[in-house]
Amino acid sequence: MPMQITRASENTVVAAAPAVRLDNAGVWHKKKPEWYKTFAPALEALGKYYQSTKSQWPYMLFRELPAEHPKDFSTKSCEAMRGYGYDTVTGRMTIDPSSRINVQGWVSGYSLNNKAKQILGKYNMPVLSAFAISVPLYDNHIGTVMSSELDCLHYCHPGVPEMWIWYLYKAMREGRSGIKAINTGGRSKEVTRIPTYQCVPSTTMF
Repeated sequence: MPMQITRASENTVVAAAPAVRLDNAGVWHKKKPEWYKTFAPALEALGKYYQSTKSQWPYMLFRELPAEHPKDFSTKSCEAMRGYGYDTVTGRMTIDPSSRINVQGWVSGYSLNNKAKQILGKYNMPVLSAFAISVPLYDNHIGTVMSSELDCLHYCHPGVPEMWIWYLYKAMREGRSGIKAINTGGRSKEVTRIPTYQCVPSTTMF
């Protein structure tokens, strides 16, 4: 279905100004190629909306789509993405063009994320990471557990969903989109610095 931006009625309070609004698009809406044609215009509309309503929505962020992995129906398992890798030391995604399947980049969400960063970047709207770290986690999907069909889209808990929370927390700590600490009326509480750990691919959660 096309992505749309809806306007709430005047009597509806969507959120107060200090609230943090996190938007994202779901891979599962990508049912037909026609949907992709509506994605860029919708992002343009979102970017313009962000710019024109910053006094109302000062803390808007956009989150990347996580990776959706190929399905192997013969083994009823999710497969690794050919040509894509994740460097656990640098936290960067690696791409091998010689082994990458072109259509896989679109199906997995990779090209959609690039489009989001390109368009929303023009409007200085922050885009939080979600794709790269999920690339090697093909065995973290629900699979056939709690699902009558092979599910290579949704992820198990704990796992990728908790990573989203971490990236959001990190963005708030860094003051992305101008996010500031809430005024506590002069009362302060010392915040313990969280140590940095190297991320490594985990194994299946079930």
